[in-house]
Amino acid sequence: MKEQLQSLRKAKGLTQEEMAQSIGVSLSTYQKYERDVISPPYDTLLKIADFYDVTTDYLLGRKTFQDPINLLNLNPLEKSIVYAYIGLSSEKRTELVEIIRQIANGSDLQLVTKKPEIQQSTSTSPLTYVGTVGEELERRKHEEEALEKGTG
Repeated sequence: MKEQLQSLRKAKGLTQEEMAQSIGVSLSTYQKYERDVISPPYDTLLKIADFYDVTTDYLLGRKTFQDPINLLNLNPLEKSIVYAYIGLSSEKRTELVEIIRQIANGSDLQLVTKKPEIQQSTSTSPLTYVGTVGEELERRKHEEEALEKGTG
């Protein structure tokens, strides 16, 4: 946290004393934060993050961004498909969804609108359904292979 606090304070052109006053701590306490002698309590950490408009994870030196696609546990090909989809215009996305509906004949598409277990947000995004779409496509692929081999 030492590097983050010093860097942010210097970027704002503040002295340690000015920063201490801004977050309501003594100068000696703030100096201990910057030297990593003590860690700020939770409420003070929040004040610092709000003051600099950064995340607490950033202040703590943690990675601040995790690609939500990594939460889906996709193989590299599936990831590339998702990234390609995300890169499409809204119009092209609509066209692709219609193609998928046609392939699924409209009936099976309802299977992929169920919320995946890994979903943690209450908002719905196009990524919400990627896992179940992939699972359904994989299932169909195996069925087709089995039919071709005469084992289905």
